[in-house]
Amino acid sequence: MSSVGTPLLWSLFATFVALAIAIDFFALNKQGAHKVSMREALVWSLIWVAASAAFAAWMWWHLASSADEANCARR
Repeated sequence: MSSVGTPLLWSLFATFVALAIAIDFFALNKQGAHKVSMREALVWSLIWVAASAAFAAWMWWHLASSADEANCARR
């Protein structure tokens, strides 16, 4: 069984997840417990969606550039 998950990709993914959790914890620690407004929830949601979309786009580009056309057409 072949895998597209190289050690580099797994380490980048783990780093991204750890960084996302750290940002979340530090932001919560700085602001403390507070009532979250609709605007703040929307902004944070957009930030995380944009970060995940950027990561997915990078994965798509990396995998497409490292595979030949036959493998790309098969995916």
